Amino acid sequence: MDEITLRYIEVLVPIAVAIIAVYFVYIQTRINNRLKKIQDYVAVSIVPDNSGAIKIMNVGKINLYLKKAEIGGEIQNYKRAILISVGISPFFIIPIKNIIPNIEMPVKLYLFNEFGKKYLTEGEVAIDAIPVNTRQISINGQQINQKEEQETSNQETPTQIPLKLITRAWTYKTKKYNWKI
Repeated sequence: MDEITLRYIEVLVPIAVAIIAVYFVYIQTRINNRLKKIQDYVAVSIVPDNSGAIKIMNVGKINLYLKKAEIGGEIQNYKRAILISVGISPFFIIPIKNIIPNIEMPVKLYLFNEFGKKYLTEGEVAIDAIPVNTRQISINGQQINQKEEQETSNQETPTQIPLKLITRAWTYKTKKYNWKI
């Protein structure tokens, strides 16, 4: 190789290494920014509880604080925000006070995170009244449902069918929302 070729190699190799290093820094910065966004991910789930309440679960990656909850027409303001942490038991139970069976009621949760960013979670809850008019009997160790038969007599008496309340709940979306209370 002649001397001119060696000089070009001595100049071009450091330039190529510098270009590759700049590209690597650019890609690493994009990855770090994406990881930072994922780290601050906010997600809330409304989970039914068959005791006439709903559980608000924090399924995101950052602690949240509940300031206000609207379930149907019922509004619950909290003087001090309630922490819904990330971790082993990341939920808060809210009792449903005005239970109206077989009606879907809107749910709105007003939340904020540790950095003061405000969020609104929307969902619905329904409490279904299901008649319980079957009984189980056991024949040869197998459980069989049998309809209860009403005894017929000359006098008709109204029978009350017991009802079981089953709670259903679901979440639509948690979004940034600059609410004021």
